[in-house]
Amino acid sequence: MNKRQCLVYVIDDDAAVRKALGRLLRAGNCDAETFASPEEFLAGPRREENACIVTDLRMPGSTGFDLQKQIALCGSRLPIIVLSASGRRTDRERAANWGPWPSSENR
Repeated sequence: MNKRQCLVYVIDDDAAVRKALGRLLRAGNCDAETFASPEEFLAGPRREENACIVTDLRMPGSTGFDLQKQIALCGSRLPIIVLSASGRRTDRERAANWGPWPSSENR
């Protein structure tokens, strides 16, 4: 039996996107846990080792950047991949400048 080694937290308000990404990740031999909002994700326990987050940039009431900030303030070092359908240049630049973990000036 092939044991899954990685865990990807998928956070997106679109149920179809959550389902598709979850299936894709599981087919790639990763565990996937899906959440409809950053608040839902932050309310539960999370594994840090061999885990990462894939999140939508724009969601009702919150953004991927808000989630990134909350994760950093909790002391988590989970890598975060932010997805967006908009492709706005300012969003790409902000994500690129944020780096793997926020510096104190980005908090």
